[in-house]
Amino acid sequence: MKKGLRKELSKLSNLITLSRFFLVFLAYIPIFLGEKYWFAAIFFLAGLTDVLDGYFARTMKITSSFGSRLDTLADNFMHYSIFIWLYVMYRQVFIDYILWLFLLLAVIIIYTFVCLVKFKKYFGNHSFLNKANSFLTFVFVLYLFLLGFSEIFFYCLAVSLIFAYIYNIYQLFRMDVSGKI
Repeated sequence: MKKGLRKELSKLSNLITLSRFFLVFLAYIPIFLGEKYWFAAIFFLAGLTDVLDGYFARTMKITSSFGSRLDTLADNFMHYSIFIWLYVMYRQVFIDYILWLFLLLAVIIIYTFVCLVKFKKYFGNHSFLNKANSFLTFVFVLYLFLLGFSEIFFYCLAVSLIFAYIYNIYQLFRMDVSGKI
């Protein structure tokens, strides 16, 4: 592939990622208006950009450190927004399961803290386990806003996410300062 074409395709992949930021911002409008179906449609599109940017970059062999970091930022923005959306639209669920949500938030914060203290940067973990959990989170949010709350789905997702972050923290401690195990 020619260098100029490669650069333009890389820009396109990053634009797809940037569109996720816009869509997540946009998703706040139907949340605050109480429009669950509009939210679900926008959230679906945001999730689609998460799949498309990485697939496009890998397929076209245009992955980059910048693109990976941008994708991680967009993922984190979307994942942290889920806490806010849950609180706004499903306040009672948020309150009823607050201990689980705080436990999840605690392991996320610990993971981030270990990254920043040990490596002076945040590692976006794109392992199969994390991709599977992102997919489960995506399906859970769509299910929640389209069909309602499922306690068993919530518990399965919470345990899976907490386990994944604990495993990721363990992996961080196994790494040397260069980021290699």
